[in-house]
Amino acid sequence: MVSSDFENKDRNTEDFEKNENPIDNNPPIDDREEKSDTPDEETMFQGASLPENTPAENIDDDTRKELEDLARLFQEEYNKTLKEAEEKGEESEEDGSEEETLEERSETESVLNLENLCASCGVRERDLSCVEDYEYCSKCRNDMINRPVPLVSRLFKVLAVFGAVISFFLFVLSFPAIEELAEGDIAIKERRINSAINHYSSAINKFESLSSDDGLAKGYVFEKYIPKASFVKARLIDALYKNGYVTYVESYVDTYFEDRLNNPLLYRVKKLNDEAAELSQNLQKAYDIIYDDVSKRPNNLPYDDLAKKLDEMKNTPVEGESKKGETYRKVASNLYKYYIASLSGRDFSEQIAMLEEIKELMPEAYWLYGQNLASIYAKAGEKDKALKSVEELKSYNSEDPMPYAAEAAAHRVSKDFDAAIAAAEKGYNLDPDYGYECLRQKAIAQLLKGQYNEAYETMSFVYEAFLDMDSEDYFIGDMGDTYAITCLAAGKKEEYDSVVELFESYGYNQRPILADYAAGKLTIEQIFLEGKADVA
Repeated sequence: MVSSDFENKDRNTEDFEKNENPIDNNPPIDDREEKSDTPDEETMFQGASLPENTPAENIDDDTRKELEDLARLFQEEYNKTLKEAEEKGEESEEDGSEEETLEERSETESVLNLENLCASCGVRERDLSCVEDYEYCSKCRNDMINRPVPLVSRLFKVLAVFGAVISFFLFVLSFPAIEELAEGDIAIKERRINSAINHYSSAINKFESLSSDDGLAKGYVFEKYIPKASFVKARLIDALYKNGYVTYVESYVDTYFEDRLNNPLLYRVKKLNDEAAELSQNLQKAYDIIYDDVSKRPNNLPYDDLAKKLDEMKNTPVEGESKKGETYRKVASNLYKYYIASLSGRDFSEQIAMLEEIKELMPEAYWLYGQNLASIYAKAGEKDKALKSVEELKSYNSEDPMPYAAEAAAHRVSKDFDAAIAAAEKGYNLDPDYGYECLRQKAIAQLLKGQYNEAYETMSFVYEAFLDMDSEDYFIGDMGDTYAITCLAAGKKEEYDSVVELFESYGYNQRPILADYAAGKLTIEQIFLEGKADVA
């Protein structure tokens, strides 16, 4: 026993030397290849042995065999169970994918269902029968419809409706005036200054007719919120100044703006008023210098004396004058110096120099120099300069007929009589109320073509127009002398005597050129193509 025990002990010791766990060195139950130290699930029960703490020497052979049989049986059952589990696993994966799709679909449907719920209660579906994107259910809609409106909201609604009615009423009443104002602005942009003046004047009249009436809507509202169309009048004053109506500027300011010129928005009106007043004062001062001599002896003016007085005015500063005061003095003296030079028959070069200086000093004041300068260029035979000046005048005011008169004179002096008649007719048709100088140029061209009766008819029409306007005094001068020549050319002796009587009634001495033509000393060609190329 002892020796066998020791032998067993030695064997056991040898086993421990081969492997720390002698149980793992037991022979395998079947012929499968040996696996790694960590068995997989298929072989985990192969070579099953006793628990680690069970001494091997205490197990007999029967017990060991019984345990090995039990392990093999368990291994077979496990493998069978594992195989069935794997087959079921494949089926469950397919079923799981379908279940997952159903779950996703269910979640999507639930989101869609939430979007279709009423935005107010969140329970009932939206009532899409009203509008495609309606957000509320029918019950919530009825609740909102039947909900009472607060008193403050009702008050605001009433005030809003009242304000809308008043605004519409005021707009309807003021629309004609607003329309005239808009037309005036358009005319200014298109350089139709005459039309702009007419539109602005009409707008002012319409605004004032509203503000002058009695009653809440017309009297109070317009008086307070459309203060007598002040800003329309500001536009009118600007247009008047652009067209040279300086005295009209002063009268409008005196009438309408005496209490409003401190308004910053009317700064330009105040500026134009001050400039117009100072320019008018200088023009009046220069006119006063020549008035007595011009009115008493127009055919024998003391040109040198008057020119000297005008030069003194031009070069003598005035106390308290503005920065533009010196410019206004020079412009006024040159303008009336040109006037007496024209009456005295001074050389064209002298007259042109005076007008060109005015243009250099105040180029924007084309109404002071433009028409006269174009006419002098035409009479002097400088057709290109004349036509260039004409185009400049047209760019300032496209409705002014006077540039066309200068254009007709330029063509007439160059003996293009048909072009002269065409330009004259175009100018007159542009503005018949102020186009009489165009008709005079037309009559001169007709005389030069030998159309004496046609020339007389043209000037007779002008004469009758002045009589109808009670403006016979304005007919005296170039217009009257030209009419007298057409009467003589057409053999209208009685009409000639009548116009001479008109001259005498106003103390106007007949010009020598007219008497020389009546005496046969001058021809029409000599009067209108040579020398001054006109009656004056």
